[in-house]
Amino acid sequence: MRVCVLALLVCAAAGCAGHQPPDTRSFFIRGSQASSAGGATFDAPKGAGDSAGAGTQAQTQSDSSAVSSDPGASKAPEPKSSDLPTLETTNADLGALLAALKRHPTADGYVAVGNAYRRLGVFDQAQANFQHALDINSDLPAAAEGLARVWRDWELPQYGLPYAYRAVSTAPKSPSAENTLGTLLFVLGDPEAARTHFEKAVTLDPNAVYALNNLCYVALMLGDGGPAAARCNEALALSPDMTSIRNNLALVYAAEGHSDQAADEFARAGDSQAASFNMGIVQMARHEYRAAIEPLQAACRAKPEVAGACAWAAEARRLAAATPRSDIRK
Repeated sequence: MRVCVLALLVCAAAGCAGHQPPDTRSFFIRGSQASSAGGATFDAPKGAGDSAGAGTQAQTQSDSSAVSSDPGASKAPEPKSSDLPTLETTNADLGALLAALKRHPTADGYVAVGNAYRRLGVFDQAQANFQHALDINSDLPAAAEGLARVWRDWELPQYGLPYAYRAVSTAPKSPSAENTLGTLLFVLGDPEAARTHFEKAVTLDPNAVYALNNLCYVALMLGDGGPAAARCNEALALSPDMTSIRNNLALVYAAEGHSDQAADEFARAGDSQAASFNMGIVQMARHEYRAAIEPLQAACRAKPEVAGACAWAAEARRLAAATPRSDIRK
């Protein structure tokens, strides 16, 4: 289905996960308690972090194997691991939360630290802290929801699903918990069930922009252009500056064949280079390879490091050369 191809391929160069062939990312946003609430999309995980107990040290010393040019000079002592800068010592917010937790080790404190680690992409430490919170209070919804999000972001959503259901069960009036459960169900391949929980989130909180935007995206993926546009416009009425909503609405227009409106929404969502990139990817999804070359090359020239624009431009040129003009869809 073309609408699914568009939704999977197009990813804004501003405000969503980076996209390089052949990876695809969705446009989900997480909700009011999430690390990227307020506009960021379902971002690519930054890795699992160091193993538990190993810390998150970033070594900054020079190469210790270097030999001094002065044969009489003694080799500088290597710094001990405890002397090296760590995430915990360089990130003021995390450091403050850890200090508060040390003074008063509470379940809520562990949740706060877990959320901080998750925002920083250190998923093993986030998981450990959320688990400590549950060990103290097994009925704490924020801890269960935190674990669900960690496993989702770690790209192991099947392990997070029981925690998502647990969060909904212990906090039946939480729109955030419903939204989190919906995101896990979606990435596990059940968009209809996901839509049900996003709808519940909106019922609980009509101003839940994140859930409205997710409903827009799910409707788009299911090929329901009208409901998708309606949900995106509802979300925009509440948050007109949220980039991911504009991008989703642009996708809806593109899937419906309204290229001018799609280009306008992409432009309103980001800078001109981002808009060029996105329209180029839309044209790639439609097999309009020759038309895609110019916008992708423009994005490549302006910001070659963004979203794999240069790789996409090269791919457009390759496919255009290999595709007879009579076979190109208009």
